This record gives sequence, structure tokens and C-alpha cells, in this order.
Amino acid sequence: MSADEIFARFERTGNVAVVTMDRPPVNAVSFGFMRSILENIEAAAASDASVVILTSALPGVFCAGADLREHLDEVEHAERAGLWRRLLEDVRTIPVPLIAAVRGACIGGGIGLVSQCDIRIASPSASFSLPEVRVGRAGGATHLRRLVSEGRVRSAMFTGRSIDADTARDWGLVDLIVAETEWPAEAVKFAEEVATPGRAALVLLKQALDASEDAGTHGYAAEQAVTEAMRRHGIAVTREA
Repeated sequence: MSADEIFARFERTGNVAVVTMDRPPVNAVSFGFMRSILENIEAAAASDASVVILTSALPGVFCAGADLREHLDEVEHAERAGLWRRLLEDVRTIPVPLIAAVRGACIGGGIGLVSQCDIRIASPSASFSLPEVRVGRAGGATHLRRLVSEGRVRSAMFTGRSIDADTARDWGLVDLIVAETEWPAEAVKFAEEVATPGRAALVLLKQALDASEDAGTHGYAAEQAVTEAMRRHGIAVTREA
């Protein structure tokens, strides 16, 4: 990766790792952008951080989706699609809790990224849209329907309309809204709260949640198995005095 293709950075704040996307002007998704995020997500996963935050250095935009200025032939299109799927899979399967901290516009592929995270925090300036149909593309529904109703998925895809942070919270896409004046300190503070049990417990708990998400009535058995694993690892309940 050449120096001008480093579009993300990985930093530590105590037990929290922060992966910051930074490809001005709008964090458009190009080959280099995907590789840079992937490299930093993998570095965060390999660290001993208990929680990871994915965010943007650009105050007005989280991610604007595919870089439509990137001219690719058929082979390159296929390669980019494969790399994008790998990135989304890495975001989904990172072993520790991954929090998306969204400020500004989150468009197209940006929604794919945040939908794969465990928790989504937004500022009041955040907005979300899937305008792919307007530019002859499709994508995002598979990831979005993990969080919102099918009717809302189809509404977002058919119209391409943008929704604000409050609406996104009502839909279930956003879990917490943090005031602009408290950004990003409150997002980090929330991540530190999540990190409290420690990496070992959180890794096991996330395994249980992932296993139970699609397991139907068998989901609780998966959670019980992780409880037993925590006991074997000596992860005890901390009781307040």
C-alpha cells in the first residue's frame, strides 16, 4: 500500500481501540480505502483491546459509499466486490464488541459497515440513506434487515430517502444518540463501559450472542455453553458492595 492509500488509522485509548476512516472529502469506498480499513480492523482484532470503535475523521460524513469515480473493468469490479465482502465479514466477525460511531452522512456502503457492527452510536447530525437504485446499483438490504423491519428496508431501498438520527433510532438502526458537544468523548466513555468486564469475558459473550442470533430456540443453549466456558476460565461475577 502506497503512502497516499493510507485512509484509516488505528489508535488505542486504554482498553478501547479506535479505527478512524480518513479519505477526504467523503470517505468514498475505493480499493485503497477498503484495504486500509481492513488492515486496521485486523490490527485492532489482533491487539488486546476489549472494544473497538469504528468512526470517521470527517465531521460531515461517516462514509459516502462506493467511489463512482473509480473506473474499473469487469475483473476489477469482481475483485472489488470480493474485497468488500471480506471487509464486511471481518467487521461482523471481529472477536470483540465493535461500535460504530457515526457523525454526518452514512450512505450506501456506509450502512453496510455500520449494520455489521455490534452497536451503533450517532450524533444528531448523522443521516442514513441507501440511494443505490438512483445510480444503477443495489446493496445494503442484506445487512440492514438484521436491524429493521422488511418494510423499512424496502422503503429505504426503493426511495433512496435519507433519514435523520432520531428516525434511525426509532427504526432500530441507531442504538444511542450523543450530543455534538459531547462528541466523541461520550462515545469513548460508552465504549469504556462496555470494556469493563475485560476482553476474555467479552470475547466469550460475543461468541454466544453471534451463535444465538440465528439459532432460534437453541440460542439459549449457546449462551449457557458460554456461561460454562466463563466459569472454566475463572471469569467471576463482580458484585457491588
